[in-house]
Amino acid sequence: WQSNWISPAQIAFAAKRLNEPITSTLLRFEKFSCIGLDLPYIDLDTLGNFEATEEDFIMLSKGNIGDRTAWAERQISVAQIVQASWRLKEPLDEILKRLQKFVPLGLSIPEVDIDVVKNISVTRSDSILFSETNDSDYLSRRSPWMDDVVGPSHLITGVIKLNASVTDILHQFQKFAPLGLKIQTMDLD
Repeated sequence: WQSNWISPAQIAFAAKRLNEPITSTLLRFEKFSCIGLDLPYIDLDTLGNFEATEEDFIMLSKGNIGDRTAWAERQISVAQIVQASWRLKEPLDEILKRLQKFVPLGLSIPEVDIDVVKNISVTRSDSILFSETNDSDYLSRRSPWMDDVVGPSHLITGVIKLNASVTDILHQFQKFAPLGLKIQTMDLD
């Protein structure tokens, strides 16, 4: 953990490791609230015996495809949604439906009209554009996608990694604007 709070994904991962329902794991964690562990308010009755599936764990992982490190944030970024779609080979609307199951755990997802992203599939090049490791000198130490804003580093990295024009990369990012991705306007003439 990076601070005194635990993310919804980390709660689900802990429940899996303990081989118990998420509600049982939350009750374990509540014992640590007296020493400063910040847990989201959760109505345990709403969760019932909810257990995450293997696909959910893949979706809630960060890093490379084989990495099973829990997403450590409460907010799911557009990049995380795109990566989950690529990993699971599911369209964006299906990923958003999966993520919705974790909202009672405190997960914050973009407000999206599911019909707008219905059947939008993620390609390999989309996955590359939204990778966590951009290998760019323009990036800071934190995740390059936390603000859901396409910045110069994303464009430069996309151009280099995909050997494409800036215009093509901008158009490729535009596909994900309905998820809340903010694309800065540029005069390319």
